[in-house]
Amino acid sequence: MLKQVRGIRCIVFVETTPSQNKTFLGLAEPSKVRELLGQKYPWFEDALRESWANVGSPVLPDNMPLDQAKEVMEGFIFCTLMRTQQESLDDPEWSRLKGDQWDHSRWLDSLQLKQDLTAACYAFSDSTVTRARRDSDAAFLAALLKCPAPFVASLNQRREFQNLYDQQAIRARVAEYITRS
Repeated sequence: MLKQVRGIRCIVFVETTPSQNKTFLGLAEPSKVRELLGQKYPWFEDALRESWANVGSPVLPDNMPLDQAKEVMEGFIFCTLMRTQQESLDDPEWSRLKGDQWDHSRWLDSLQLKQDLTAACYAFSDSTVTRARRDSDAAFLAALLKCPAPFVASLNQRREFQNLYDQQAIRARVAEYITRS
């Protein structure tokens, strides 16, 4: 739904620990993440379909007004497949929220990402560039353009995420610059 509402074409996964901030874990297309999570956790898809049906919206329309998306997401979050007040201590698929509320999901940490979403992520070497302070803009641009993935994450020396670059947008700007020169 992120694509339909906001035009989001890439998700960046990072992890923050007490010793390191925003360690880069991977890049993925939202549709691939949804597909893999739906396979692993089928109640996500069931809850989303139920929410879409309650709102009267087709599943994954080409675009969606923000107010309708909000209604679908609230329906998803509070669907009985996703929320309960029934204690679920023995089931690792449920997480305790505040008080007596339980959520049918798990925290997505680096281990869970590797187990569940590796197939959705672009290869690390195809989608990252590490920029040293001494690198010139031209050298950095050349490194970006060599990456075959449609999106490229810029990382610092500690593998901390710095920025996301859209290859299509970069190539369009380079072409515009060349034609003006």
